[in-house]
Amino acid sequence: MIKTISFFAFFFAGFASLAGIALFLLINKMKSGQLRKEEPLLCLVITAAVMGIFYLAEFYYFDRNASDSGWRGLERMVDMLLYMLIAFFWFRFLRHELQLTERIFLSRVTDGLIIGLTILILPVYGFLMDEHYTVSHEAGRIFASACQILLMLTMLALACIYIRMIFLYTQKEKARPYLLGITILQALNGAWNGGFVLQMLNHITIGKGVLQFSDYDFSAVMLLGMSGLITLYIYKTDFSHAVAAEHSTEDRQQQIQRELEQYNLTQREQQVANLLLKGSSYEEIAEELFISKYTVKRHAHNLYQKVGVSAKVDLIKKFQ
Repeated sequence: MIKTISFFAFFFAGFASLAGIALFLLINKMKSGQLRKEEPLLCLVITAAVMGIFYLAEFYYFDRNASDSGWRGLERMVDMLLYMLIAFFWFRFLRHELQLTERIFLSRVTDGLIIGLTILILPVYGFLMDEHYTVSHEAGRIFASACQILLMLTMLALACIYIRMIFLYTQKEKARPYLLGITILQALNGAWNGGFVLQMLNHITIGKGVLQFSDYDFSAVMLLGMSGLITLYIYKTDFSHAVAAEHSTEDRQQQIQRELEQYNLTQREQQVANLLLKGSSYEEIAEELFISKYTVKRHAHNLYQKVGVSAKVDLIKKFQ
C-alpha cells in the first residue's frame, strides 16, 4: 500500500515538474516574440514552480526536522503566501485575457481583496495556530475561524465572477475550456483546504470523515490538474496574433481615449463609452461595472448629449 507521504511527494513532484515545463514553454515563446516579459502568466508559472519545490521540501525536510524548531509558523505563512500569490496572478492573467481595463471596478477590487486578505490571514497562520492547525484560546479560535471563512467565501465569490466573465467575454473559443477548468480547480482547491483548516481549528468532522488529515491527497490531485491545464494552454496557444492585435488595439484605444477627454466626460461616462464602443450591451456593461441597467442608460444618455450623438450606433460611427 502506498503511504500518504509517497503519494504527496509523487503528485507535488509532478506539480513542480509541470510548472518547470510550462516555464520552459513560456520562455521560448517570449524569445520568439509571442509574449511580453510582463505577462502575468509568467509570474503565475514561476510561483507554481516555487510552490511545488516548497511542498517537496516541506514533506521531506520540515516534517522530519522542524517539528520542535519553531519553524512551523513560518512554514504555514509561506504556504499561505504562495497560495495567495497564485490566486493573485491567476486573476490578473484572466483580466488580461478578458481585456478588462484597470478602470473597471472588478479589476481594481480583486487586487485589493487578495492583498487585504493576505495581510489579515498571514499573522493568523503564523502566530495563532500550532503545528496541528489548532488554537488554544477560545477567542483566538473564533477569530481564526472567521478569517478562514472570509478567505474561503471571498475566493469562491471571485472565482464565480470570473467564470461568468469567461463565458461572456473570452474571444478564444479553444482557450475557454482551459481557463474554466483552471479557475474551477483553483476554487475547489481553496474550498477543500479551507474546510480542512476549519476542521482542524474546531475539531469537527464533516460527512463521516470526508475531511481528514490524510485527505490532503485530493488537494494534490487538484494542483496537479491545474498545473497540467496551464501547461497545455501555453503549449496549444499561439500568442503572436494576440500580441500584434493587442498593440494595434492599445494604439487605437489611446487615440479614442484622447478624443473622449475633449468632451469633459466623468470617469463613469468614460467607462460606459469605452464599453459601448467595444459593442457591449447595456446589460453586459451593468454586469461588468456592477451597476444597474438603468444607471448605465442614464450615463449613456449623458455622454450622448456631451458627444453630440443620439444613439449607440452613432457613437460607434463617430469614433470608427
